[in-house]
Amino acid sequence: MGAESRLRVEVLGPIRVRLGDAEVRLGPTRQRALFAVLAIRHQHVVAREDLIHAVWGEQAPATAQGSVFTYVSGLRRALEPDRSSRASSSVLRSEGHGYRLALDADALDATVFAAHAGTASAAVERGAADEALTVADEALALWRGEPLTGLPGPFLAAQRDRLMATRLDLLETRAKAKLMAGRHAELVGELTALVGEYPLHEELRGLLMIALYRCGRQADALDQFRQATRTLGTELGTAPGARLAEIHQQVLTNDPALAPPKAGIPAASARSTGRPRQRAVAFVGRDDELAQLRTAAAELVAGTGRAVWLDGEPGIGKSELLTEGLAGLDVEDVEMCWGSGDVLAQRFPLEVIQECLGVAPDSPDPRRARIAHSVARASAREDVFGGGTTPLGLVDEVVRLVGELCRDRPLALVVDAMQWADELSMLTWSRLVRETERLPLLLVGACRPVPRTEGLDSMRSTVARQGGITLRLDRLSGDAVAGLVREIVKAEPGPELRRVALRAAGNPLYLQELVDALVRDQMVRVSAGTADIEAAASAGAPRSLASALEHRLDFLTPATVDVLRRAALLGMEFRLDDLAVVLDRPSNALLAAIDESTTARVLVVDGDRTAFRHPLVREALYEGTGPALRSALHRQAAERLHQAGASVHNVARQLAAAPGIVDPWIVRWVGEHGEQVAGRAPDIGLELLHRVVAACDPGEPRLVELTASLARVMYWSGESPEHEVRSVLAATRDPDLAGEMYWILGCVFYRRGLDQQGVDVLRVAVESGISDVWRARCRALLSGRERMGLGEVESAERNSVAAIRDADRYADVFAKAYAQSNLWLFRSIDRDHAAALDHVDDALRSLDAAPEGPENAWLVHMRLSLLDNRVFSLQNLDRLDEAGQTLRRADAVVREHQLPGGLTVSSAVHDYWTGDWDQAMAELSVAVDAHGFDMAFRGLRESGPMLLLLHGVAALIAVLRDDRTAVVRHLTAADELPLLTSADRENCDFLVIADALAAERDGRHEAALLALTPVLDERYSPLMLRHQWLADAARIAVEGGDRAVAERALEVCELEARRERTAARATAAAAHCRGLVLDDPAAALAAAEHYASVHRPVEQARALEDAAVLLARAQRRDEAREAHELAVHRYDALGARWASRRASTRLRAADPRWPTR
Repeated sequence: MGAESRLRVEVLGPIRVRLGDAEVRLGPTRQRALFAVLAIRHQHVVAREDLIHAVWGEQAPATAQGSVFTYVSGLRRALEPDRSSRASSSVLRSEGHGYRLALDADALDATVFAAHAGTASAAVERGAADEALTVADEALALWRGEPLTGLPGPFLAAQRDRLMATRLDLLETRAKAKLMAGRHAELVGELTALVGEYPLHEELRGLLMIALYRCGRQADALDQFRQATRTLGTELGTAPGARLAEIHQQVLTNDPALAPPKAGIPAASARSTGRPRQRAVAFVGRDDELAQLRTAAAELVAGTGRAVWLDGEPGIGKSELLTEGLAGLDVEDVEMCWGSGDVLAQRFPLEVIQECLGVAPDSPDPRRARIAHSVARASAREDVFGGGTTPLGLVDEVVRLVGELCRDRPLALVVDAMQWADELSMLTWSRLVRETERLPLLLVGACRPVPRTEGLDSMRSTVARQGGITLRLDRLSGDAVAGLVREIVKAEPGPELRRVALRAAGNPLYLQELVDALVRDQMVRVSAGTADIEAAASAGAPRSLASALEHRLDFLTPATVDVLRRAALLGMEFRLDDLAVVLDRPSNALLAAIDESTTARVLVVDGDRTAFRHPLVREALYEGTGPALRSALHRQAAERLHQAGASVHNVARQLAAAPGIVDPWIVRWVGEHGEQVAGRAPDIGLELLHRVVAACDPGEPRLVELTASLARVMYWSGESPEHEVRSVLAATRDPDLAGEMYWILGCVFYRRGLDQQGVDVLRVAVESGISDVWRARCRALLSGRERMGLGEVESAERNSVAAIRDADRYADVFAKAYAQSNLWLFRSIDRDHAAALDHVDDALRSLDAAPEGPENAWLVHMRLSLLDNRVFSLQNLDRLDEAGQTLRRADAVVREHQLPGGLTVSSAVHDYWTGDWDQAMAELSVAVDAHGFDMAFRGLRESGPMLLLLHGVAALIAVLRDDRTAVVRHLTAADELPLLTSADRENCDFLVIADALAAERDGRHEAALLALTPVLDERYSPLMLRHQWLADAARIAVEGGDRAVAERALEVCELEARRERTAARATAAAAHCRGLVLDDPAAALAAAEHYASVHRPVEQARALEDAAVLLARAQRRDEAREAHELAVHRYDALGARWASRRASTRLRAADPRWPTR
């Protein structure tokens, strides 16, 4: 195999395959998984039975054998697109009863990675540190994320764990090499992050202790051992191993064996930073950074926005810089919004942004109150769809609010401690970066540099791409350090004091704490305007920032320290009333402790809020309480806050921080509030419900309802609660609850592509003893699954009609509207769009008849779904103006009910066909950016079908506009999405055509036709509107000389046209195809005329392009010129540069005498 066609496979991340320079599209998820198994075992023949077990495990379906043959055929087509169907595969070979992938030994990145890891380890053993680091870095550069991301099967799960373990071993090897090379200072931050991620890994913690010791941070090194002892005892019930204990003893005794190979530079502590408030006695240095911030502030006052990203180690002065640099805005007509991440609140979506913007139900600003109510509604999941308000919809609402605030006056929005911000707040902040181009918005984010995450890196990159300011605060210079000491002691620092100040390594917070400690211990003497200490006194000065902070706490009374430890349970910031509740004391009894803490500069008071001066102060107090006692105190605080009427949110924060504790009160509280918590913070709600259900005895009377709550929350979160549902069904005698559980189980099977199992469950449901209302609902759901999943047309029709009858009998609006929407779906498949429109209008009238009131408020989401269906029918009847009116009607529903989100993707599809591509991309960009944001947001993924459609429309526009980078981005993103359900297949057509046109653009006609296979197969997704793409298929086939495919495209299109009860799009598409296949320009012109009459410029341009080519071949040059010029005019108006070029290229090929444009 030549270099230009060499096969290379990458599994250290999402699987990626290249054939030469071209990336190979491997197809659906299980097909990719099968390929991954063959790639990892490429040195062996893999038997079919082994493949089945590797991909499906022990519960392989009966169809698995046939699926293997299908997947192998698909892979061979993808890997060898030019191979004749009669020729044997040379890449994926059949050998005996199995297959073998022909892959060079160094063509698999995992193999290369393992070899490099072995080489690096051997180099460390030889003492070759530089070689080990070079090889280790080369190996780690191959790593692109979690290995084999998203691929199923027990074999790949085991391989994923193996590769992760190899990587961890390599990181340990690399750390050893850095210690050998004397690079311990830069190693502290890396190892701190790794130990945080792997707290039970004793080897990494031992290396961190050595690195800290070599940086002069003996106290911190010893603290690491204490943390290891606590963690190992709590988690495993064991003590630290012999090697870690040996390192501990060496640190205690200053063993020369721990000395670095050369003198090292002490590194500053690498923990978190805090809230934006002045904490330093004085502000020194930072002249360049201060100037840039003040310039940005002045630009804001003048009406120009800017984004600023600031990072630096803890205590380096980020918050002080922000306070100083933006102080001038306090006297301007500018709204200032400050917020900060909090480690206890980071699991509550949108928490930081709500705090920053002052969003609260009791806000005097109705716009802010509206968003608070939207967040509250998102917490109350009551619809049987398992849906409701989407997280991305909430982001849309916040972005709109910021726009409205900026129209009132310029806005400065500052988020400190971004590393602790919740993911939805981070996503919102990232979205707002783009808004700084058009709004008077100064957007500032500050964070620490480690641990680095994809999300933070993406935000930093976004700021840079948008022309914002990125600042990194380094350590203070020697002159600045001397100046800060001068301000603290109010005298010129003497030589010994200057020398001790160097321990702070230019970190302002550490420096201030160190000097304050010397002053408190009365070690500083001032004489003749010079402040200095005795040389012997320097030994007693704190050796680390942590020890300096602990020194400050030592000067407080024990009673005050106890108050502070309880305050630390509440987070960085707290209210005095809440602290009084937690301590079960009157508020006025705490004032003396608060005053003492404020005087000692441990706390700062701001109105009715009190906050710790720095996160590290709170952390020292919090970590100073043992884990078991800390959990017990959180549990106690939760109950006391609940009894005092605190919000569910605040109680849940305390329970989430008390892992492992379950008692009768917690069982009762989670039973009453667990679903509400999950609506606000899904992972906390799931954790609490899982914890309680697992701890309950079988005889617990609340167990069934708790398990049902867990099943609901798992369902809303996109998980598969099959076990939980079956547990409820086995125990409950409640017919309504049983009906709901059957509904959930049927939907879960559908999500997983298990259509037969879903139908079987629903058939059992309608024959069981569930309530009449739920029987009607399950029958309505069953009818849709029978038709779409199994193709059982008659049974589906009967069940829809029966569901409507039962719904009328039992007055259930939802079941009736759902069954009517099924009839809309069936008539749409039949291409009777007029009848389908009648059914969807009937469903909407059913909803109109529902009594108004909170019990039916959730039906608004179904109304939006039905309006979406109505748009579909109107578009297929060529009634585009009415479709646009329906979309505006949907927007009105969203505004009336204050719902985040709307029919964004449907609006973009409509704008695509009506030629408003810029508007389409504006609507898509919000969701595209959200999903392209390099972070695995939990719970922020839209449904699979909508994501497929989203990326498909964006990719198609990008192909036609010749934006190659965007094409690759969207097609690659879509490759990671499964095609499991009928809805997935219905919505993949834009992706199919985008893929085909990209191949056509690159001259790969066979690949283009291969991509179009789903469009040419009328059995693939009966609802797919394939006629809208068949003219493209016919054109590509004709241009490539594949007459059979061209005739097949015409055949399928004419079948679609015959099925169309009201002549419209499919009829025009059939005329277009006839023109191409039969060389009939009149037919293509007739199609173009129809498209022009119904205002479809995209399809009109395509038909005119083809008509011009056909006319040119017939030597009818004037008519060809007229058609061509109008087609190019349409393409140019759309910005479709490649389509315009294609039209001209084809015309010159049809008539060589055609003048070059």
